[in-house]
Amino acid sequence: RYYDDECWVNQIRDQAWQAKVIITNHHLLLNALELGFAGERLVPPAPIYIIDEAHHVEQIATSVFEVAVTDYTVEQLLTRGLFREHLADDEIDELRYLNTLAFQAIANSSNENAFQVEGDIEEILRLSGALGKLGERMKSNNPYRAAVEQAAQQGVRPDDDTAERNRYYELAITSLNSTATKLQAIGSSRKDDSFVRYAVRVFDRRYVSLEVHAAPINPAELLTACLFHPENDQGDPVDRTVICTSATLATNGHFHHYRARCGIKSAGEEIVLPAVFDYPRQAVLYQPPLPAYNYRNADAFYDAVAGEIERLLEVSRGRTLCLFTNWSGLQQVNDRLQSGSRGVVWPVRAQGDAPRDALLGWFRETPYSVLLATRSFWEGVDIPGEGL
Repeated sequence: RYYDDECWVNQIRDQAWQAKVIITNHHLLLNALELGFAGERLVPPAPIYIIDEAHHVEQIATSVFEVAVTDYTVEQLLTRGLFREHLADDEIDELRYLNTLAFQAIANSSNENAFQVEGDIEEILRLSGALGKLGERMKSNNPYRAAVEQAAQQGVRPDDDTAERNRYYELAITSLNSTATKLQAIGSSRKDDSFVRYAVRVFDRRYVSLEVHAAPINPAELLTACLFHPENDQGDPVDRTVICTSATLATNGHFHHYRARCGIKSAGEEIVLPAVFDYPRQAVLYQPPLPAYNYRNADAFYDAVAGEIERLLEVSRGRTLCLFTNWSGLQQVNDRLQSGSRGVVWPVRAQGDAPRDALLGWFRETPYSVLLATRSFWEGVDIPGEGL
């Protein structure tokens, strides 16, 4: 185990602070910005953010800012040995009892498998308050803090056992407070004008029978605060430039809709550039005569899809990237194209046969090849030359 400067994760994060350019994904960026100062250890702050494929920001923000807990969240927390070491058995039993009451109150409010949660859920709020008070008490009673602070004052490193125990103790407090905050968001109706709260019964997960969510109806206000128009602790605007790029940001030649959905109050510069593709010469919109899909005729539907793709492959002589909207459809068609009974002579591979970059490398280098893929291949794929 390594701590502080010896920890390789901390070393990489320190290197990121020295970098001029940092590349990350939308999820990690928004998570870091939401956490504020604490998130700077995930992604260092920067004066300029360039967000590619920015049409995803609204959807990803909804996911990042969503709160979710299950009826097993608190129980899983309490199974940590640290709590058994520092809490009395009756305290743990009381929290488990409050947790049972809280989620029973939600489960009993509807007979549906998925349903909206409305009004204040007093049992959830009571559980949230109990966890919050426990977090405060554990923080003030940290048995390792004095040794760690004394070592810091003396300019020495605390012994590894003390450092490790203090780290786990503080992480446990963070988990307690985080769970209390999530339960508060789920149990309170205070933000029902901007958040939707809903519950889903779970039948295929061990220990979990109910999952409860609080998701922003429109993440614009949250994006305004953390990304596009943030303010410091004194309420002054943070000097930041955000550049959003995508092929699908504009609506009818302007960005009004995008700005409204993402909380952009004002934009310094906006530009809609002409398409770089010659669609009339380089593209054909083709709608094949396929049967309507339903689960009763799934085999017939995928037989028809595979047959249509075979005919198109004959025309294109392979050289095709087939994109699917779901994993099941990809597998069904792949099984049929790979079947020896069909006359597909082109080399065919599917997503899952190898890592993404390896598949794209194979596709670029293999003449007349066919690649079947799903959502992660919809963007950021460049196949120059005769590959397509």
